[in-house]
Amino acid sequence: MYKFIFNNLLFEKTTVTIQGLENPASILQCEPKDFESKKLEACTKLANFIINTYNNSLRSRVVTEIIRRSQFHYLLAILKGYEILQIYCNLSQERKREITVKS
Repeated sequence: MYKFIFNNLLFEKTTVTIQGLENPASILQCEPKDFESKKLEACTKLANFIINTYNNSLRSRVVTEIIRRSQFHYLLAILKGYEILQIYCNLSQERKREITVKS
């Protein structure tokens, strides 16, 4: 069993273990016929771990981007509402003949 410790999106420490992965030093002490099979098995497990970790990282970045864009749309809606409120407030004001909204 091999453990990897890293921080997730919330900066919490996460430990991931790969079952059946032995210490590299113990593989070196195996017989030559077992060495190749254990080496291949370890490389396959590590490659799968790397691919899964990359996919999870990519997925979390996509989710973060979707949330960011959603929040931006809310801010745009607030801005649009504020602009419309300004128009309605300016309509009800009485001004002298020469004074405009732009002046």
